[in-house]
Amino acid sequence: MSQPPIFAPDKKEDILAFFQQYKYAVVADALSVDDICALNAFVDRSKGEIPREWGPDRLGVFSHAPSWTALSSQRSPTI
Repeated sequence: MSQPPIFAPDKKEDILAFFQQYKYAVVADALSVDDICALNAFVDRSKGEIPREWGPDRLGVFSHAPSWTALSSQRSPTI
């Protein structure tokens, strides 16, 4: 597939089916410009603070891949 399909937000069943098969889905207008800016800023901060947890995943896609050993050693907060 050269270009993935772009789903309208109301096509939830189609989005889910595609996501289950390909592990991603492109949804038109899912985030506002402000949401995207905030998400990009978070990712940039995270890459700077914990660069060892960013890199290619098992499919070769650059993403966040936390060290599960490090995460499992952290204690959950008590509420």
